Amino acid sequence: MLNIAINTFYVIMPVVVIVGIGYISSKTGWIEDKSVNTLTKIVFYIGLPALLLDEISRSNISTFFEMKGPVVVMITATIMGSLGYISAVLKKLPPDQRGVWAQGSFRANMGFVGLPIVLNALGNKGIQYCSLILALGVPVFNILSVIFLYLPHRGETGKVPYFKMFIEVVKNPLVISCILGVLFAFVRPKSLPVFDETLDYLKKIPLPLALLAIGAKLEIRRSIELLKQTSIPVFYKIVLTPLIGGILLYLLNAQPMDFVSTTLLLASPIAVMSYIMAYEMKGDAELAANLVLSTTFLSFFSFTIILFLLGLLGIWKPV
Repeated sequence: MLNIAINTFYVIMPVVVIVGIGYISSKTGWIEDKSVNTLTKIVFYIGLPALLLDEISRSNISTFFEMKGPVVVMITATIMGSLGYISAVLKKLPPDQRGVWAQGSFRANMGFVGLPIVLNALGNKGIQYCSLILALGVPVFNILSVIFLYLPHRGETGKVPYFKMFIEVVKNPLVISCILGVLFAFVRPKSLPVFDETLDYLKKIPLPLALLAIGAKLEIRRSIELLKQTSIPVFYKIVLTPLIGGILLYLLNAQPMDFVSTTLLLASPIAVMSYIMAYEMKGDAELAANLVLSTTFLSFFSFTIILFLLGLLGIWKPV
């Protein structure tokens, strides 16, 4: 048990330290808000797409159809989104908060937070598994977000925004890189020196920059203050979502690498993109931002507990 605790510490602490550096840099003025936005754009539009394109194109696509993770992410997101929406209705929340609760119950920041944790826990092989999970997860999250944010306002327009759903999915750079990665996997030559070297450099950018950006945006005191207001969707996101995902993975007899990478991705905090989606679709953007803050702060505790439990169960073995 002591060895598992130590190994868990070794996985989580480098991530926490980099987030801490981002947090301190922000508070001391070394990183300004404008710089954080620039870092985020570099990660979202350049670094993560390069990483996903490279990892997916190098993968054996047949592995995707053998994995349980992509299907579990889709099912879990649908269950948790529905639970979040029903809970908001039962609590008689105003329409602009219902969709935000639903979205906050499932939409995970897999790229910015989940991937660094998986890399530390499982190494480069884990990143390949994550890339294949994101190939399905990113489009599913976008589609479900549009649906749940639209539902409270359906009486106002009378139309389902199918075109908006489609646009939100196809314009996402992560979706584009996943599609290109899958297509390229079928025709990729064994060696493309210039292309391979370029992607190799670019894919090293996103994970540390993403963690610095997360730290720079983190408001610890504010996150603690908001817990009472956001406790239910926060609990759904960082406790219930990975728990349900883990149960489904167990029932489907998922392989350890698949099991660990999927569970950690599901435990990731709410994605910053949820704030943008809420703002654009008449949701309570302030509540969405508060959920991002609260789950980001608490996620590192949940990551630690999840990894420790997976180690005790013999599912996770440190690389």
